[in-house]
Amino acid sequence: MLMTVDDIQKQIHVMYEGDVDAPANTSDEDYQIRLRLINQAIAEWEAVPNVLWRELVKVIVTTCQTDEENMSLDLPADFAKMYSGYITIADQKIQEVPIEYVTAKIGEDSIEPFFYVTGNSAQGYKANFINLDACEGAIISYSYIKQAEAMNTPTDVPELSDPTYIIHRVVAELFAQDSDPKSTRELSISQSLLEQMIVRNSLTSIDGENTYERS
Repeated sequence: MLMTVDDIQKQIHVMYEGDVDAPANTSDEDYQIRLRLINQAIAEWEAVPNVLWRELVKVIVTTCQTDEENMSLDLPADFAKMYSGYITIADQKIQEVPIEYVTAKIGEDSIEPFFYVTGNSAQGYKANFINLDACEGAIISYSYIKQAEAMNTPTDVPELSDPTYIIHRVVAELFAQDSDPKSTRELSISQSLLEQMIVRNSLTSIDGENTYERS
């Protein structure tokens, strides 16, 4: 189901105000308040624990451009976390090691290559390889979870599979700010819609693996 921000704004207005005169001006205070709540609902969806949303999975295939050993690889600007837990280089699967275990892994004195991720959303992320031979010209592929896109314009389309979750979640928050008991019902509906998305997500695979977060 695809809905633009404009569609969502209009539906929020109908359910909250009880009429169809939704703000047409994007600088209108009510419009901006609801836009912030829309993005808050998206952030809550994105942050559901132990779920890797299939809508946020991206696959990268590129070529290694360095002949250095133990190289680092710049990850995409929208990178949030690895999806599959490995990067394939020339048909060899290189496993990810959580950064807190890197020192212990190096202490094992193993020759098995691995990588760990460093960085942050502001400065960018890198995959840092250990025990990796030079790979110039080799094909690199991996899948990752991207950051959910924030909504800014009326034509933007949220990535989640059921945007009616956003509508009910925002209406619930608006009613809660008014101390209106209808907030409880809207919150319950939004939670039910979220749980349905989680179930559908768990039944869909990207690469033959389930989409619950790997431990």
